[in-house]
Amino acid sequence: TTGYLNLRMVQDTDSDATNIALQSIPAVFRSESISQEIRLLSRGSGRFQWIVGGYFFQWGGSATMDVNRRTSPTVPFVTARYEPELDGRSFAGFAEGTYELASSLFLTLGGRYTTEKRSFEQVLNGVNLFGKVNNTVKKWTYRAAVRYNFADDANIYASYGTGFKSGVYNFIGTSPIPVKPETIEAAEVGIKADPLDWLRTNLSIYRYDYKNL
Repeated sequence: TTGYLNLRMVQDTDSDATNIALQSIPAVFRSESISQEIRLLSRGSGRFQWIVGGYFFQWGGSATMDVNRRTSPTVPFVTARYEPELDGRSFAGFAEGTYELASSLFLTLGGRYTTEKRSFEQVLNGVNLFGKVNNTVKKWTYRAAVRYNFADDANIYASYGTGFKSGVYNFIGTSPIPVKPETIEAAEVGIKADPLDWLRTNLSIYRYDYKNL
């Protein structure tokens, strides 16, 4: 599966959140990205089903943003022009398997290894503040689930998994330090059933524990 995105966007934000023209940010955003995913799946209907694959994502973007500020409508705007550039690359490999432990009882285990590199530079009023800085994050994430099909069209399940997002840079900031990566631990139990041919029902209880959101 291959994806490509080319985005050009013009935006004018009234950022003071009042009905008085005190602050605005007219901006032009430009970004381009490409992704590639390859998957290999098991065949047949045996007790063990699996999937393995790899994922690649590369992106780059820039912007021109004028931050216009003033203290009252009677004084002229003071403008600061930001011209950030951001790019990055992500590689990931993943695998997941589901095994039928007993009749209608399934266990799923999966894992993913991701490495992401982000680069950032900021130009403020024509001055490059710190050159080009980089940040690389490598992370293992995993998932486990158990499912019992108590009918042909209904099951109960419980799952636990982890995830992460590498630390981003503030696009309109002046610091070369990215935020910390976000992580999540997600637990869920629930039931899924199709009581009628045209009706699907889902009921779940879950807890998501975010860090550095």
